[in-house]
Amino acid sequence: MPSDAFQQARSAAVRYLSLAARSEAGLRARLERAEYPSEIVEAVVEECRQRGWIDDEAMAGQWVADRAARKNYGGRRLAEEMRRQGLPRQVVEEALQRLSPEEELEHARAALLKRLSPEQAAGLGPQEKQAELRRHSQFLMRRGFDVCTIEQVMREWLLK
Repeated sequence: MPSDAFQQARSAAVRYLSLAARSEAGLRARLERAEYPSEIVEAVVEECRQRGWIDDEAMAGQWVADRAARKNYGGRRLAEEMRRQGLPRQVVEEALQRLSPEEELEHARAALLKRLSPEQAAGLGPQEKQAELRRHSQFLMRRGFDVCTIEQVMREWLLK
């Protein structure tokens, strides 16, 4: 029969996992911060893994699909966020492979359109347009898009 400490740790894990998809490393860190003994932490993490409550591959796939579409983030930003969540490098790389270059380009366009409409861009002079080009390129860089994607979106934007 499991100990009281195990039951408390398991309950804490269930509460934590019920809020959002979490990585194995995130769950482990949460239980360690709560100062559960390491053998109990490992037992709870193993039980959660066996029951399918934590699945790093599934979490990474959900993370990419959600954050790319909802926040219009590029691959670099998504990778950094997933690494901060404690996901292994290989899992991060596999999840990012599901994001096609065309999808990433569409997300970059959408992010730019939220900041500057084609009508606003048309009313800018040459110097203003160059300043906006730099400013919005930096914005897209912070969003995690690669240079090639940013250059393509900016070329399209300049032609409007």
